Amino acid sequence: MNKAILTLIFVFSPLTSVQGEAPAYNLVLIGVDALRADHMGLYGYGRDTTPRLDARAAKAVVFDRAISQATWTLPSFASLFTSRYAHEHDAAFAYQMLPSRFVTLAQALRRAGYRTAGFVGGYYLNPEFGFSRGFEVYRAGGTAFYRSFRQTAPQAAAWIRQNKEKRFFVFIHGNDLHPPFDFPDAGEFFVHPFDAGYRGKVDSMLIDYLFVRAFNGPVFNPWEVAPGGEYLSRVLAIRNSPRDLSHIGAHYDGQIRGVDEALDQVFNVLTETGHDKDTIVVVLSDHGFELGEKGALAVAFHLG
Repeated sequence: MNKAILTLIFVFSPLTSVQGEAPAYNLVLIGVDALRADHMGLYGYGRDTTPRLDARAAKAVVFDRAISQATWTLPSFASLFTSRYAHEHDAAFAYQMLPSRFVTLAQALRRAGYRTAGFVGGYYLNPEFGFSRGFEVYRAGGTAFYRSFRQTAPQAAAWIRQNKEKRFFVFIHGNDLHPPFDFPDAGEFFVHPFDAGYRGKVDSMLIDYLFVRAFNGPVFNPWEVAPGGEYLSRVLAIRNSPRDLSHIGAHYDGQIRGVDEALDQVFNVLTETGHDKDTIVVVLSDHGFELGEKGALAVAFHLG
């Protein structure tokens, strides 16, 4: 299981100490699912994965140590939205939902008069798990586990533009860093921005959940049956090759770069509407992602 959970949070709008009632800020919460902090430039990573976020972080509050409360999406975001530990909010397994007795961040802000909207990309943030409570607008769904910031960021930007006269809270989420590691419309000959000179077995296969099951095997998830035959042999050959493993990391880093580009739409609309001065933007992740460090790929999604 992925014990080394790396999370980042940074705030872009300056907060000053004031006497009396605190000023009313908008809140934009951006959840980059499965993002490792150590794969970002602002935390010292060698590849230029996040140039736009790095530039903004130079004028932001950056947390060097922020720990997620769980290793996968459902319990981690449930803790984030309720300020409860995973063993308290009862949404710790794949078949559980966030109980209605817990007030969510969206509910609290809506009661305070905020307009609220959520644009999410992961299955475990779907309304049936309780996350839509408190949101006036909540867009979810997509192909299996995959809905990227290329979809959710422009939807959020359009909503902000339409609601610029009100105080607002927007939750924006994307599943870009989960498998599959190629954009759906990238095409067969897509050249990754990192490790472009690689010529090997990884680029002849789709790094999807089938690949992950074969890579991890029953040792990591005894409830899933891994594929066999020639396919399994090809995956195991990649697993035993440090060069191939490093290229899987390049696929992951390429997805991060795509997230960095897509999020510019959100920051641009805040500037366009004049809300770059009165909006707190928080960027965080719900869990990390193993890239073969412990013999596993991806994360402990919902093993219980």
